[in-house]
Amino acid sequence: MCSKIKYVIGTQPHVQWALFAWQEVEPDTEYCLVEINQDSGYRFDLKKLDDLPRGQCTAFVAQNAQFLNFRRYELMAELKARGFSMPPLIEKGAIIASTAKVSENSWIGAGAILGQACTIGFNTVIGSGANIGHGAKVGNSVWIEAGVLVGPNARIGTHTTLGQGIIVAAGVDVEKQVILEKPGKITDNVLGGTFTHENFDEPIVIVNVKSA
Repeated sequence: MCSKIKYVIGTQPHVQWALFAWQEVEPDTEYCLVEINQDSGYRFDLKKLDDLPRGQCTAFVAQNAQFLNFRRYELMAELKARGFSMPPLIEKGAIIASTAKVSENSWIGAGAILGQACTIGFNTVIGSGANIGHGAKVGNSVWIEAGVLVGPNARIGTHTTLGQGIIVAAGVDVEKQVILEKPGKITDNVLGGTFTHENFDEPIVIVNVKSA
């Protein structure tokens, strides 16, 4: 049986960054970095996961925002199926209101601010210095880059990515599977499946999906 051991699992460089962050947060914990690679078909080699002792060990997945953060979610699901607990990583310097809720395998970067009564779904990444306003609801497997501002009572749907320079106004509903990469302020609701990029003058709706 293992005790006080955490497996930090994923691909470089994020897995290394997560390991360093965990070591700052919980210096007395023993850590094991497990690098998981992908083949030419984007399939993970999961054999390493089968050999990990369970016991009282915990795990954390660190992966980029590939495929709307689905790849990170896939690794999380594999570890949950193997019985691992996956507490969130809240870096030193993050400011978390007492009534804010952060779910499993989420990563809250240094300097991020989570306002009162906001909720962060599982497997979500909130970048360094991002500000999530009071009462905002951020769904599962969301990726929010460093410095992004999400206003009070805004709603960010599942598997959505907010790129650097994005400001979501108070009360705005950004539906699921959205990628916003054109810096600016979002003042109107965003339909699911919408993609914006600074090279495009108008948003593109890739697929019409129902709201999360």
